[in-house]
Amino acid sequence: MELKCFQLCFLLLFVIAASAAPGCKECGPDEKNSTVFQYKVKINVDGEDYIENITIDTKNQTETFHIPKMNSSNAGEVDVIYDFNRNLVMRRMSAQKACFLSNITENAPRPNDLKRALDQMNGTSQAPQAGNSSRLDYEVDGIVSDRSSLSEEMAEMCSKLPIYHIKKRSVGKRFRRRICLRYCYYYWRWTWTRLGWCYCRFIFCVWRCT
Repeated sequence: MELKCFQLCFLLLFVIAASAAPGCKECGPDEKNSTVFQYKVKINVDGEDYIENITIDTKNQTETFHIPKMNSSNAGEVDVIYDFNRNLVMRRMSAQKACFLSNITENAPRPNDLKRALDQMNGTSQAPQAGNSSRLDYEVDGIVSDRSSLSEEMAEMCSKLPIYHIKKRSVGKRFRRRICLRYCYYYWRWTWTRLGWCYCRFIFCVWRCT
């Protein structure tokens, strides 16, 4: 994985985020005091370009991602909120009309680190190339009935949807005598490897079995 990430990192010195500029270009008179920053990252999947929107809130320690519907994905539009103060991540998949809650278990950079990395890549003009991907598999292990631990942003995003708790799926695990559906989507994310920070492609899948 580290080698694949290293190759992507090397490419991304030239290719990340055609419009990955801070959103404060249009924030108004208080832009210098803002703790909220917006970025647009141009990505390429199977020869098609998409825009991944990223919002970073350094004060509240949150990161929000909007991933558009892709032809190679069956999850529909996806919205993701990372809340580092609560150590929670919420994913909303439009195709499933549901939200999925888990702990932050990935090597995800904190908001200040993510902002610094995106700022350093600002000004390049070509989308990252779709290469080999790392896959993350999760499975539903219950429904979230008590929403009091959620942030206001998470609660609002999923106010009209069921919320399921998910956990990492064991490698090679099989579900016997059960009907399982798998919803997957692609996304790009900064992650820590032995070679340093790398902007790598992931496939995130949620399994729902009945």
